[in-house]
Amino acid sequence: LVKDLFSTSRDLVGRPQNNLGGDVLGPGSIFNLEGDELLARRTLLLPPFNGKNMRAYEDITEQEVIREMQSWPEGVEFETLEPMM
Repeated sequence: LVKDLFSTSRDLVGRPQNNLGGDVLGPGSIFNLEGDELLARRTLLLPPFNGKNMRAYEDITEQEVIREMQSWPEGVEFETLEPMM
């Protein structure tokens, strides 16, 4: 969905009639924008999603997960949502 949203021609992109994601995320959500406003937001968001940056995020994410997991208890169930936020 994200790849399609950022790579589709602006002439083809519009707000879907069934807009569950946009309704949940609010009126300023990219899922609620159309036309020039959507193009401007897409232009702002594109650089972080290029291949080189995504590979860098992969390394950062892996390092952070490994660091966080070092403090997790072994052999005991526990909630993971809180530590990963």
